[in-house]
Amino acid sequence: MSATGHQAYIVYPSELHEFAYCPRLYFFHRYMPRRRGLRERLRLFLGGLYHLIRGYIDRIRGYSVEESIEARLGRIILRGRPDSYVIEGDTVRIVERKSGRAPRRGAWVSDVLQGATYAFILAFLREAREAEIRIDYRDSSWSYRLDVGISSMVLKAIEDLVEVKYHGIVPAAKRGPRKCLKCPYSSQCRLLDETLEVPEEGLYEPGSWLAGLNLIPPNNREGSGCDNSGCRGDAGRNARERLDRREG
Repeated sequence: MSATGHQAYIVYPSELHEFAYCPRLYFFHRYMPRRRGLRERLRLFLGGLYHLIRGYIDRIRGYSVEESIEARLGRIILRGRPDSYVIEGDTVRIVERKSGRAPRRGAWVSDVLQGATYAFILAFLREAREAEIRIDYRDSSWSYRLDVGISSMVLKAIEDLVEVKYHGIVPAAKRGPRKCLKCPYSSQCRLLDETLEVPEEGLYEPGSWLAGLNLIPPNNREGSGCDNSGCRGDAGRNARERLDRREG
């Protein structure tokens, strides 16, 4: 998939975070942006203050904080600023902080995909043997390794987001009673579903695989659900090989 003479698709891990939370919400924010409310602006301010304080502590510990990183994968440019990261030998360690509460077992899929994308970029650039992601909430922390399963989810999310961001394809809505109740686009979302024309071959909705996928159990060495063939592999090589297979 050569970039020569073709459009480059820029994808930010923060976009993947919103896309994984609800693909349809990302669509509305991109094509029907609205002014943030006072409560939302206050929440973002407090979240920024929380990140600032924790980032100062991370710098003392030798971590790189809010530094821009970028990797070009064919026509895809991944670009972002992880909260904190450190390179220790041939291992990349990412820390992604969230000011909210964690689910009971594991981290929200949106948070894991965002942190995993940063790990994917650094593993690709540094050809690291291992890449670890830690999601820190205000009440708990969960650790993950960039294994085959999570890498596949990152690549799938990137592909689907490009369809929405650059080609305007309407994605799936990730519905939930509480989520839809507080969504500012709930009425537009329902109207969109009512007016969409479904072709005979069925409706293609990017992000439909995220429906019902809300959290990811930890897959670190101590955690459950770890596939040893993927958890302890060469993270940088795996990132490149999986990209090559998708481009081939």
